Amino acid sequence: MRQRTFRLTSTCRQYLRLARHGGRITLRDDPLTSNYVFLLLLTFVGPKYGSLKGRNPAKLFEELCTRASEGYLGGPSNRAKAFRFGAPRASPHGRLSVALDHLCLLLNEGGGCNAPEVANHNGDAQLDIVAWREFPDRGAGKIIAFGQCATGQSDVLGKMTELNAGAFILKWFRVPLAVPPIRLFFVPWSYGLGHTTTESRHNLIDAGIIFDRCRIIACERQLERQAVAKSQVKWSTFVLNDLKTERMKLRRAG
Repeated sequence: MRQRTFRLTSTCRQYLRLARHGGRITLRDDPLTSNYVFLLLLTFVGPKYGSLKGRNPAKLFEELCTRASEGYLGGPSNRAKAFRFGAPRASPHGRLSVALDHLCLLLNEGGGCNAPEVANHNGDAQLDIVAWREFPDRGAGKIIAFGQCATGQSDVLGKMTELNAGAFILKWFRVPLAVPPIRLFFVPWSYGLGHTTTESRHNLIDAGIIFDRCRIIACERQLERQAVAKSQVKWSTFVLNDLKTERMKLRRAG
């Protein structure tokens, strides 16, 4: 494994509690329970690294982005809710048709699955996250967001155009949503969103609102703190131990 390094920008340092010891910089917090470190590792090694039963980094990323979606819309105090729709889903919502029926019940819109005979599989039709901001009457006509996650950098440009919210609604909902959903797009790396270029503007047109590592952490922290999932700790432990072993091998070889 070739050596790679990260340069911590001032924005990154906002989300890492760092301490200086002589010439070294260390984390004050446990890196195994840090969502920011998890995103760093996911960027560093990719979504397939250490992906085994019980530790699926792509699914863990979607779960973190679901919380970020809820935080972005204002959290529970503003009646914001978010739901991870992406596959794999837990029983009894594994089948797409069942998941669509469940989603419409949560939204109180959509009327259920429009084509259950076609949705008789366990996929997600490119929809990973649904977030919305409810009114007290739970009626139709509210902010709804459809989100998609990209954990790997090689196919990110193609991913940006995969989710067509309008087509999704026409295909799968019996009753179209009263207000078209906004689109959210999540990546675990730093995207340089503070610098507007023609390319970045085109990416926003293709993907919708882009959440990079810092935006995800900033929005997730709007919610009440939640214990990091054991499966995330398990994956981060595996990756950090593996990287430490590889670094020791490089030192011995060099």
